Amino acid sequence: MKMLAYQAADLHNIVSPHSLLGLDIRNPRKIHVVRNYEEYAKAIEEATQNYKPDQDRRPLTSEERDKMLEAQVDKLLSRLT
Repeated sequence: MKMLAYQAADLHNIVSPHSLLGLDIRNPRKIHVVRNYEEYAKAIEEATQNYKPDQDRRPLTSEERDKMLEAQVDKLLSRLT
């Protein structure tokens, strides 16, 4: 389940071939398949050394969340009317 959440968030994934069974992968460039411990260790090392977020990430305050939700609801309502 975590892999699906990471994929939905457009994050990089380090996975085993077994974890991909039955999944329709939309962005394979962010999937790193490892088959043994050595590949896993190398993938982790590369991921931590080369990590550059697509954007600054930080927790949202409840006030920011509420403002964003209100803006999205207003936008949706304007499209419906």
